[in-house]
Amino acid sequence: MQIIAEVTWVCPAKCEHCPLRDYAHTDVMPIEKFAKVLQVFSKVAEVRKEDKAVVISGGEPTTLLNLSDYVEVAKNLGYTTTIVSNCFIPQKLFDAKPDVLEVSIDYLGAKHDEVRGIPLWDKIALVVREYPNLLVVRSTLFNDNMQDIVRIRDWVREIRPHPFGGVFVTPVRGKSAVEKAPTREQIEELKKEEGIFVENNCPAGINSFTVTPQLHVLACFLARKELGVIRDFSEKELEAITFKGAQLPRFLCELE
Repeated sequence: MQIIAEVTWVCPAKCEHCPLRDYAHTDVMPIEKFAKVLQVFSKVAEVRKEDKAVVISGGEPTTLLNLSDYVEVAKNLGYTTTIVSNCFIPQKLFDAKPDVLEVSIDYLGAKHDEVRGIPLWDKIALVVREYPNLLVVRSTLFNDNMQDIVRIRDWVREIRPHPFGGVFVTPVRGKSAVEKAPTREQIEELKKEEGIFVENNCPAGINSFTVTPQLHVLACFLARKELGVIRDFSEKELEAITFKGAQLPRFLCELE
């Protein structure tokens, strides 16, 4: 059972492919509601006899003043905890100490900063070198960055003395990104690279759910298909949401 918790929609970057770029970027999920979300999903995971993982996402999580508290809450509830970050405020990541840190990188060096619209590369390099727990790279595959992704893998391996889990790649999908979508040949070529993992399964609405700051439950953070809203944090409420998710076709993001 994986919960992708969009704990904040605040983000200083200006990524054109971001599915949240047209949303209001001021909302934050209060930590009390974050805890209640994880508690109610815990009950479903226990019934299914599934392990529990939470991905603390955004927006950009390091904009939160109390990011460490979110990680502590999740760990205390028995969740393996991941933060996905663009490394806007590195010290917040070092202080929070998630089990896994996913660093979002799409291009190598100055090109990455150009696409993101803010200077991030030096901060990324610091985190890649010094983060003590498991680190992976999260990349979006476009039709012009396949070689960058291969070079990012090699760059991380060269400078990082700590555990590195590889590069996890999601091909850009959806009508809004059609001009930058990779070809099938590019995707297949990247799959051949050791240490680079191109996502080819779709757990959306089955055992992966995205929760927004307003407690809307989505099947997928890319396709943004709503399954319901958490209002009373009851098992009956969540049962209806998970039932609806199980009926959805796979790869919603390719159907939008």
